Amino acid sequence: MLLLNYLGHQDLPNWDDIVVTIKSAKWEEVTNPILNTKEAKRVVRFKEKGIKPFICNQTNAGTIIKVTGVKFMEDTKDKKLQFFIAQTKVKGSLVDCLRIRD
Repeated sequence: MLLLNYLGHQDLPNWDDIVVTIKSAKWEEVTNPILNTKEAKRVVRFKEKGIKPFICNQTNAGTIIKVTGVKFMEDTKDKKLQFFIAQTKVKGSLVDCLRIRD
């Protein structure tokens, strides 16, 4: 399942924040096993063992650029991020999601 291969809110035990170090951030072809399709997504990988890669949406990409002070996501190697769980509205319902602290 797609969620098991990539970092999600379910990977933060007890809703505690985690701090990670970026290893790479680049566009990759990601497979959606449910729809059996492939799509280019921005994927952030981390140096810490046991931390899954993160599919980064535009909201989180903007925050990463802001907090790291770089111009391009590809220049974020060795930068630290702090993830937390937030809620956002999707199709009228509140859902849990990962966000990056400012």
